[in-house]
Amino acid sequence: MWNDVLNKINKTQAGQQATILWGGKKDSATLISDGINLVYRFTINNAPYYLRLTHTQLRSREKLLAAIEYQQHLFSNSVRVCEPIMSKNNFWIESMQQGKETLLAHVCKAVPGEPIHYRHTDLSLYQKWGKALGQLHLAAKSFRPKQTCYSSWDKTFIELEDYAKSEPDAIKRLLNEVGEFFTSRKKTTENFGLIHGDHREGNVLTDGKEINIIDFDLPCWDWFMEDLVRPFYNGVIDENKDWQDKFFPYLDGYFSVMPRESIELSAWSKQIQLKALDIYLWIKNNWSSDVAPGGGNTKSWLERTYKKLIVSGWVNPLTAKIREYESSI
Repeated sequence: MWNDVLNKINKTQAGQQATILWGGKKDSATLISDGINLVYRFTINNAPYYLRLTHTQLRSREKLLAAIEYQQHLFSNSVRVCEPIMSKNNFWIESMQQGKETLLAHVCKAVPGEPIHYRHTDLSLYQKWGKALGQLHLAAKSFRPKQTCYSSWDKTFIELEDYAKSEPDAIKRLLNEVGEFFTSRKKTTENFGLIHGDHREGNVLTDGKEINIIDFDLPCWDWFMEDLVRPFYNGVIDENKDWQDKFFPYLDGYFSVMPRESIELSAWSKQIQLKALDIYLWIKNNWSSDVAPGGGNTKSWLERTYKKLIVSGWVNPLTAKIREYESSI
């Protein structure tokens, strides 16, 4: 279980030790997140930076370096992402030993803003968000990776099939149905590429005027639609309507950069179902804490999500919004 591995670490000592490698003040390191990674905020010459510590049992150095190279490519192409920073030793990644545990440290320069939400009244902000994601995908198309260790949607799906072996037949049937749908989809250079992989509200920061995208731990070969759909996952699953009037401006911004054929809007419901299966099966098989990632009781979250998966009526509002948008363009 991932959180059990991280609990072996002296978190205060590890943050201070890593901060020094980037020339930061040791006592400025403040732990702000201890979920799958340990994330700290610290300062260099009074400027804010973010340090992320990953255990080698959770992610290899090769995969982490691949993610940083992708992030650096995006930043170099003027995409609004946080800038990765080399250590004083001119390394993107520093290895640290804590007893028998090996940690990998990397740092990004802080970007302004707080995690985005759907309560902003200026709808042009959501158009900027869609445009920022479109620019990310456009730049991704020109990326020529040196590494070959990126994940992919089909590798992830194989893991889900393994997790589902002990699941009720209803989950197995849905996973098979969704798998057949995506396996038969045609991949093109316009609709498929290296995506952010965790493009959700918590990884999109805004000061109310501009958008910045952070956290590039999970780049993945997938349909661009996965990144486009992900921020609306919680709202759709929980049947929260706050997102719905932000939907059109968001898509308008995206399509101002990316071609219309980059996204198959009619497949959104299947994309949401795949994401729900992914998160549900991963947490059930990899998370031992009573508190689910993002908060709330893990057992209650799993029970609620299971019910959503086997009763598909919740996809109807999303389908209706998609049809409404398609008829307007």
